[in-house]
Amino acid sequence: MIGRVLLSVFLGCAMALPAMAQQSNSPPTSPPAANAPAQPPACPPGTHWEEAGYIAHGKYRPARCARDDGRE
Repeated sequence: MIGRVLLSVFLGCAMALPAMAQQSNSPPTSPPAANAPAQPPACPPGTHWEEAGYIAHGKYRPARCARDDGRE
């Protein structure tokens, strides 16, 4: 008796899974970060964004907000 009940529950679930998978006709959406262009963080007033890179004498400086020092 219990075997028949378990078998009927299993078969009912097995037949419902393909029906549930067919209900969604829309394609999967991509994450928002993949579509958005990379933008530097907002720097406080009096500073500007400097990209990471090598400076004089082969020293590496990470990206950062740097002071303007009167230049634009």
